[in-house]
Amino acid sequence: MRKYAKLTTELKLKLEGEGYKEVREIEGRGICAFYTFLYTYALCYGLDETGIAGRWCYDNPLEPLAALHLWDGIGDPPGNWIKHKGYGGEYSNPNNLR
Repeated sequence: MRKYAKLTTELKLKLEGEGYKEVREIEGRGICAFYTFLYTYALCYGLDETGIAGRWCYDNPLEPLAALHLWDGIGDPPGNWIKHKGYGGEYSNPNNLR
């Protein structure tokens, strides 16, 4: 099992300063947060001082925010995400309805 950084007040403030929102720790996925990229919105996981382990990309901001609050860290997060990038490889959502 992959080892992830623990969320500290200092790290949370640093990540929020870099634009991450709703920063929280999810068991099995480490520090997770919402982030806006140029063309997509993401639920990011495995955040630490040096970067991220991966992310699930969505085409609107509401789904990753909801997923961040609903997800238990097991498997892929809920919602109509488009693509996963990062640790575990790059793959598309087989259930994507768009």
